[in-house]
Amino acid sequence: MWRRTIRFVKVLWNNHSVKEATWELESKMRQEHPHLFQD
Repeated sequence: MWRRTIRFVKVLWNNHSVKEATWELESKMRQEHPHLFQD
């Protein structure tokens, strides 16, 4: 079986409670919101 790491980030969206935070793919978030990441 292949060993692969899939990175997720926990996202707290505006106007949502902490309980409603979601796990999103880091790659998707980097593509859609690059200003949120420091490289």
